[in-house]
Amino acid sequence: ENMRGCVLLAQPRMFSSDQSYFVQSVIFVAEHNPDGTIGVILNRPTDYKLGEVADVPVELANVELHFGGDVGNRGTLQMIHPCGDVKNAKEVIPGVFTSGDVFDAANRIRLGFARPAQFRFFVQAAGWSPGQLQAEIDAGVWHCVATSPSVVLKRCWRLPKSLWQEVMELLGDQYAIAAERDMAPISLQTANSDSDDWDD
Repeated sequence: ENMRGCVLLAQPRMFSSDQSYFVQSVIFVAEHNPDGTIGVILNRPTDYKLGEVADVPVELANVELHFGGDVGNRGTLQMIHPCGDVKNAKEVIPGVFTSGDVFDAANRIRLGFARPAQFRFFVQAAGWSPGQLQAEIDAGVWHCVATSPSVVLKRCWRLPKSLWQEVMELLGDQYAIAAERDMAPISLQTANSDSDDWDD
């Protein structure tokens, strides 16, 4: 099954304390092929702005930075956006693109063709080796469901309801029941603990 372009909804009680960033996570699958799977956690904003951790054009310096997962290092950045005319952008689902030239993106902002808030940046990513993600889905670790640009591109800063809960309830029936049953007493609005080591 090609899971590219889907979202993974975590079963919240499947993760230990050292993987707390996966509890109630919503992960967008950007790549899924025989070599493995790469995605980003959509709902783990940090307290950092992009310009604080990367040398980027001024137009993008104040964009919020998200913790994308536990693969890579702090120099590994992912970009998701709705602007298909940005140079080297790759369409994942209609209306959602990954990658692209950040200088071209900044130029479009400068010319008034795009807004900074349309670009979401993630440090690091979530990754699985070949067959690993399917095995985890079969074991009940994740729900894999189709998604839309409104979910993938939604800002996740101080939401009145977590993105995980919102999507689970939108799916209805068994998912909404599971969301109510599995709501964990956690507070993960920001990923401070995962970004403390950026203060070099």
